[in-house]
Amino acid sequence: MMVKLLSVILLAVCLNNTLHAAQSVVVRFADTLVARTWMAQGRKGPVSQLTSLIGAHTTRPYVSDAVIRAVHKHMGYSLQVEQLLSTHTVPEAIRRLPLLCVIDYKDPVPPHILAGKLHNHTYFDFIEPLPQYQLADLPSDPYVAEQYYLPLIRAFQAWDSLPPSAAPVIVGIVDTGVDTAHVDLKGSIARNTGETGTDETGRDKRFNGKDDDGNGFVDDWFGWDFVGADGASPDNTPLPGNSHGTHVAGIVAAQVNNSIGIAGVAKNVTVLPIKVGRDSPFSRNVENTAEALLYAAAAGCNIINCSFGSASASFADADIVQAVTAMGALIVAAAGNDGTDQAFYPAAHPEVLSVAATDSSDRRAYFSNTHRSVDVAAPGVHIFSTMPNNTFDYQDGTSMASPVAAGVAALALSAHPALKPAQLHSLLKANTINIDKLNPGFEGKLGAGRIDALNAVRFANSRYAEVVKTVIVNANGSDLIEPLDTVHLHVAVTAPLDTLKSVRVEVVPDSSQFVSTVSVTTAVAGLIASGDTVTINDPFVISLPKQLPVNGKLQVVIRVYDGNDIVGTAIASATVNPSYRTINGNNLKLTVTNTGTLGFNDYSENVQGVGFCWNNQPTLLFEMALMIGVSPTYLPNAARGADTRYRDYSFIGTSPVTVTTNSDSATLKAETTFSDDNDRYNLGLNINHTVIQNTSDSLRDCAIITYTITNTSDTVLRNVYAASFMDWDLGTNGEDDGVAWDQQRGMAIVQNTTDPELPTVCVAMASDLPVNFTAIDNAGTNAVPGIYDNFLRSEKWLFMSSGKFRTNSSVTDISMTLGGGPFTLQPNESQQIVYVIGVGSALRLASEATESGRNYAAELGLNAKRYVAENESDRIDYVINGPFVSAANPVNVAFSLLAPSSTRIEVYDLLGNLLKISPETEILPAGSHHTQISIPDTASGTCFIVLRTVRGITACPVQVLH
Repeated sequence: MMVKLLSVILLAVCLNNTLHAAQSVVVRFADTLVARTWMAQGRKGPVSQLTSLIGAHTTRPYVSDAVIRAVHKHMGYSLQVEQLLSTHTVPEAIRRLPLLCVIDYKDPVPPHILAGKLHNHTYFDFIEPLPQYQLADLPSDPYVAEQYYLPLIRAFQAWDSLPPSAAPVIVGIVDTGVDTAHVDLKGSIARNTGETGTDETGRDKRFNGKDDDGNGFVDDWFGWDFVGADGASPDNTPLPGNSHGTHVAGIVAAQVNNSIGIAGVAKNVTVLPIKVGRDSPFSRNVENTAEALLYAAAAGCNIINCSFGSASASFADADIVQAVTAMGALIVAAAGNDGTDQAFYPAAHPEVLSVAATDSSDRRAYFSNTHRSVDVAAPGVHIFSTMPNNTFDYQDGTSMASPVAAGVAALALSAHPALKPAQLHSLLKANTINIDKLNPGFEGKLGAGRIDALNAVRFANSRYAEVVKTVIVNANGSDLIEPLDTVHLHVAVTAPLDTLKSVRVEVVPDSSQFVSTVSVTTAVAGLIASGDTVTINDPFVISLPKQLPVNGKLQVVIRVYDGNDIVGTAIASATVNPSYRTINGNNLKLTVTNTGTLGFNDYSENVQGVGFCWNNQPTLLFEMALMIGVSPTYLPNAARGADTRYRDYSFIGTSPVTVTTNSDSATLKAETTFSDDNDRYNLGLNINHTVIQNTSDSLRDCAIITYTITNTSDTVLRNVYAASFMDWDLGTNGEDDGVAWDQQRGMAIVQNTTDPELPTVCVAMASDLPVNFTAIDNAGTNAVPGIYDNFLRSEKWLFMSSGKFRTNSSVTDISMTLGGGPFTLQPNESQQIVYVIGVGSALRLASEATESGRNYAAELGLNAKRYVAENESDRIDYVINGPFVSAANPVNVAFSLLAPSSTRIEVYDLLGNLLKISPETEILPAGSHHTQISIPDTASGTCFIVLRTVRGITACPVQVLH
């Protein structure tokens, strides 16, 4: 037998970036006609009501009928899938499984954008990108000396303490497959007795091609492969792929005292392989984990190990976890290997036992995540276990710590088979070894302590308290918590194990946060019977200091005592002094931030804020962000970026958002400041940002928005442009919208083309500066880039600095940029940009509201002017034979001049690089003109022909062919 002694680290998600499937979202349908329609058509195919929201699409169940049948069989139900919705005797977590749906769509909109746009729609309880996970990565057995973790967790003593009546336990290994023929594992593989033996015709049930046990899976005699070679070829052979699953299985259940290899943590246990990784040994992604978890529980697994995950929480997987728990299985999962203080899923779901990794000295493994969501720690460094082809190896990771804890859970359940998942979860925490003193700086973030098998089997500590609810509210009723406020903490406590006879709850400030004062620190709960929950009648009272960090975290430690013994701890936290405020000074309700965005503070989730709402209707705005630049590189901004899952964070708040009203309460003003110091290529800017609302009849449907930009550097800033990027969504999901520049009114007009009941939005840049405007099709066109794939700084610069670059969008999901420039800023000089946004039930009303706001801004002394309609500016009328032009021949350009001017034609590529420049002409008269310019051979794809006159520039996109 070959033994490999390679030191390998198989890390879990080494991602701070969350993985999602492209062009797919998962939803839970609300119980509406749409859900019933989908159910009636077999939970598949397009749904007519969704076409107007999402376009061409198809659907499929997140949990297949086969898995739901397996769940029913396990729970003893004889219901059809469609009957679940109205059968209230079924636990809710299981009843709603059929409502989970995957929508695969055609449009190029990224899943996180689509989910953000539709998250409040009445068809759905939730909508989110379809998540993808990656791997988290002295008996007679001859290599047991390599297993330091067995004596550390006192596994040998635990084995000796198992009662003769110890019950068999099945541990599901949801992973990359298991080498079931391994000499040290083959005796520990669980078998499905319903698919073994012979059938009525004498055929071997393992291979007869029939679903002998009626659980929805044919010949699943030793587990199931939910993925196969290509991700879509499930079969009944859960053999590895990646070696990860075999290593994990050996940690739990390598055979003990067989004179071969190693010893698993658990005796009296078998493992059921459920494969969710592809057949390639190099594949690290796992798929179909939701169905795998449900299958494992339906197959009788008492414990399910998940050595994989993601930093992204999923509502859909929260449903799955709750259903699996209701079926009687405890999920044990890796806390992640990013080495950061962050939650990791599925481990961080409250029903799951989350496991961090420690070393042989009980010190935190350098790679292990630490977080208040961690429940326990377990050895995860230099773990020796089984590998495919009868080999053994060392690996590190919370992937290894999780099965150590799962093995201890199996031992405890074997000794105490009546325990429910929640009780087992508590027992394991109640019987740990506290290691906080060995891990300064990580106190409370490695869970209750390091797992201990002997304590768990002996049930050494049967007293434990779970804090099941913490709610922090402002005593004054406000949604925001600000300096000097008093807040109330409400707490509920349960006794999952033995009765607690003399319970008191104590709350103290967390020393790692800013100092708060807890004036009501202790409450007496008295006796809490086993299984009961008690809500503390009076709240704990917490007073906040005058100085609070922006977006600070109020965090307090909750300790539960039974007599003089601590029997449980928890953390309660809330965000204080947030960097955003929601104002509602007239018919418009909007959120102001101090980081350069308006509407929402947390692109693209869009839950921090209300957006931009009119007359209490849903938000009309998905994203609004300030952009200021002098070039494609030096362009601090707050808009979505090169990876559209994230925005650029150039601006950092220098003061909180304050809200004031004037003496007659007619005018409300929100004000804040921020700088561009957070940008690597900052310009040394400080920005004062205000939003003004007025309740008078002519102003109640508009908002005045100002940005006063000050150059705090010692350098003269020339060629400065400022613009706002706005993604409007008047209709659901923003489809069928359009935006255009109205030269006569001097404003952009946003309307929906299919629903006349939807409002019209008008946006004006009211300052005395040249106007720059671009109408954007979010999906892009052949000539103009879109913003679904990315929003590069070169594209931002093009849109904000090219005059009226594109005056009309298509009818689609649209955005726009509107701003002013160029202008120059001397050191300590300021330039104010004023916007007015008006909304109305018709174009006339929206434009009148906007015009009234523009005039009112001028009356207030802002840098705004009353608008006087002007003729169109100098422009390129067309490119002959465009937009497709050849680099082999000169390009003929037709253009018009508003007044006499010299001219110059320039050619730029998509990144803003100058490719060609024509000689400047003498002064040409007003009127129409033609000229030629050659496109260099180096040009390809989208380029821009620019007309430069004394009054500015205008551009025309072309596609260069070779």
